[in-house]
Amino acid sequence: MDYCLKNDIKIKTRGEILIIDKSESILSNTKMFIKIDNISSCILLEGMLLVLGSGIPICNEFKNHNMEYIKRLPNCIIGTKDELEEIYEEISLLIEKIPAI
Repeated sequence: MDYCLKNDIKIKTRGEILIIDKSESILSNTKMFIKIDNISSCILLEGMLLVLGSGIPICNEFKNHNMEYIKRLPNCIIGTKDELEEIYEEISLLIEKIPAI
């Protein structure tokens, strides 16, 4: 997987690692490395995709945080509907390949 979104967010996989690189984006200057076997799910919302799992930051309740705060989380991918749907599908396929314990 190798994406460069219109807003300069880069999504890559390198071996067993998912990289969310916002270092060149004006939205947030972060880069996050996530072991694929730590990912439990993704939430696809309007204009954003949240990657969830063990050790990954997320707010406990969406209603207590505004969307600008959530969009700045390092595990939140901002993009167009088409971009995010494609990434969501690819991440979902990666999660399905994780062997059950």
